[in-house]
Amino acid sequence: MKKIASHIKTTATDFGDMVGKSTVKPRPGSGPAQADALYDTHYIVDDLQAGTVARKAAVQLGLLVDDGVDLLVRANPARLLGKSRRKSAGDAEEPRQQHYDVRYRQKIDIQAQDGTRLCANLFAPQTGDPGQVFPAIILINSWMMDKHQYVLQARRFARNGYIVLSYSARGWGKSSGFVDVGGRNDMGDLSAVIDWLIGNAPVDADNIGAAGISYGSGLSLLGAAHDERIKTVVCMSGWANLLDAFWSQQTPREACANLLVTSSDLAAKTDDQLGFLLNSLIKNQNMKEVKAWAKERSPATYLAEYNKRRPPIYLIQNFQDELFQPNSVLEFYTKLKGPKRFDLSRGTHASAEMSGMLGLKNHLWMQAHTWFDHWLMDVQNGIMEQPPVTCQIQRYKGFHLNLGKHEGSRRALDDWPSKSIEPQRFYLGPATGSRQSGQLSVEPTKARASQTISSALGTSKSTAGLPFISSTINAHLNMPLKLDIAKINRKLAVVYQSNTFFQPTLILGAPELNVRIETTRPQVQLIAYLYEANAEGRCRLITHGPVTRHSVKPNKPFELNFELITTCHEVQAGHHLVLVIDTSDLQYKSPTKDEFDVTFHYNGAIQPALVVPIAEAEL
Repeated sequence: MKKIASHIKTTATDFGDMVGKSTVKPRPGSGPAQADALYDTHYIVDDLQAGTVARKAAVQLGLLVDDGVDLLVRANPARLLGKSRRKSAGDAEEPRQQHYDVRYRQKIDIQAQDGTRLCANLFAPQTGDPGQVFPAIILINSWMMDKHQYVLQARRFARNGYIVLSYSARGWGKSSGFVDVGGRNDMGDLSAVIDWLIGNAPVDADNIGAAGISYGSGLSLLGAAHDERIKTVVCMSGWANLLDAFWSQQTPREACANLLVTSSDLAAKTDDQLGFLLNSLIKNQNMKEVKAWAKERSPATYLAEYNKRRPPIYLIQNFQDELFQPNSVLEFYTKLKGPKRFDLSRGTHASAEMSGMLGLKNHLWMQAHTWFDHWLMDVQNGIMEQPPVTCQIQRYKGFHLNLGKHEGSRRALDDWPSKSIEPQRFYLGPATGSRQSGQLSVEPTKARASQTISSALGTSKSTAGLPFISSTINAHLNMPLKLDIAKINRKLAVVYQSNTFFQPTLILGAPELNVRIETTRPQVQLIAYLYEANAEGRCRLITHGPVTRHSVKPNKPFELNFELITTCHEVQAGHHLVLVIDTSDLQYKSPTKDEFDVTFHYNGAIQPALVVPIAEAEL
């Protein structure tokens, strides 16, 4: 792929302004004279040459490296929390440690092809060999963040022998331009950053990786399809299909979209297009333009490019992520033909990897280090001999703090979909009374009946919770959303219960629901909630899933099939499943302001059913 040209501009650090060029000699044969001159100023030794007595003292104490991020870089939060407990079977192996001395450059300006200024910083290992080159990792900021986001992980990578450049994507931090959400401008910027690295740092150009969380994850993954110099990527809490992220099963994720619009207005430089498109999506308007915009920015669009070049791709998702739910990312994973890995964890958007970003030990970041060591340094550390897919198991057995170091049990799988997972079909049977529940039965129902619920104002008591807040409390404090089945308003929801499970049972995957309904309006929305319940009817949420249709024929029965969000949840022995279906949830935009009724039909010919993926018991 043709490399995108860029004009490269650098500015000296504060230290460089004071002390001038460093004494490190330029690499022989490193490129044109300009590049060698830039390399001369690249490594500024700040540890011994600070501007003031106070700063010198702070540097000697190891507290400062440069400007506002100094304390974070040197004062790792892990040191402040005291001794950690012993290593458990659920923890990742410690990656290789090299312990290079590290030099840090805070202020770098990179000029993209269209003149946009990208602000960056750089960590690099210190070496006495002027001809030595190092693999490089490019880290890209998340939404609402900037180039300082990864300073702790960047420094750790650099100590282990990587050159690490973090930059603020256009529109974020002090970078100029407007937020592009992975469009061609962002892709040109990433290529300009690679140009800068190769021209100005001792980089092994054959071993360049990219990584990021959320927004940075998406840009990294898209970059691997647009620039062949990116050898491998680690993508945390990113997306595969951008339309699906905000409009999965035709259901607008109103809460998430509004949060993105509001936060970008406060913290970023945006043009009118982004707000227009997200607001159009929420209102189900201008969908042709929305789909075209999302397609260009979706890694799934470039599947042929990935499978032609086959860059190693490591995907990390959280199964309680309200923003980038894992279903479409798993679908993308199954279609990749190159080296790949997928880890699924408990957590809301970006929360499972957050502790590692803050400097604490974290399973996912440790795996990311091991992945890059293998693919960029050719370290034979066994990561490709590990099972390629792992899923952290959700168990509701009392309060505990989960910050990512000890995650509890993970289920390892040979692939996705896995042969060790079998679908269990539960047929939906009608309730026999107005305050009774229907059945989730392994045997087909012979009943011919119907039940009607209303979308009238009010709540059935079922809910997916407050966006990001409820799922964070669930995942990291093990405090799930609870529901008393007796309090469900049966005029607003249908309820089904299974028989008791006599042994622990692991649900692993995306449950699928098939119902036969009719509605009184052309628009209809259903939200399905799957719970684990004890004998007293106390329920705890496992997963949920929305579906919306915007133009159906009123008062005419039709079949509706949809997925719930992928999960990895162990149902305790003595407990059972509860399925609740209603018509609205705080997280999703209703397709109409008018009330509508939904009638569920049951007959012997067409059997509504919930299909639950059950993992085989481990020996």
